[in-house]
Amino acid sequence: MNVIFRKANSLDEVESVYSLFLRVKESLEESGNDMWSHDYPNKEIFLEDFKDGNLYILIKDNKVVGSVALTFDPLSYFFWHSRSQEKFQRFKDYLHLPNLKESIILERLMVDPSYQKQGLGIYILNEVEKLYPSLPWTFSCFMIDTPAIHFYERRGFVIHGIYPEFEWGGAEDICVLITKA
Repeated sequence: MNVIFRKANSLDEVESVYSLFLRVKESLEESGNDMWSHDYPNKEIFLEDFKDGNLYILIKDNKVVGSVALTFDPLSYFFWHSRSQEKFQRFKDYLHLPNLKESIILERLMVDPSYQKQGLGIYILNEVEKLYPSLPWTFSCFMIDTPAIHFYERRGFVIHGIYPEFEWGGAEDICVLITKA
């Protein structure tokens, strides 16, 4: 497979990621999935990912066909509002990961609809695992995104269901917890 996975390194690539997002969003909406229809994510989020050094791209046929943002602080990700150490400790106990400090957190993983079903999502996961082989994975997925949940499940990730203490918005933001040791 002639593809390149690397960090985005220019604002033009951020624009390419945003264009990719718009294509993915349209495809999701056509299939009845409105998880990205509530002003999330927006262009500023992709710019922030880039400025923080967290935005990765997948290039095939000389164009950006995939993207993911990687972060590593589960306390800030899952408990962004309170930063509660108590909630974080309960979370670590729930996962049987008492020493959890860092983990791979996938955000906004996407592959261009015209390039899906070609193994590119798997390729992205494999490349992330090569970059951070010693870290566990803890992230969430919108509950309404059942194709993504099944994708992760088939790759050996554990789907824990809804974790009640996540600190996100309203009912449209209900997410399931996904992990892999």
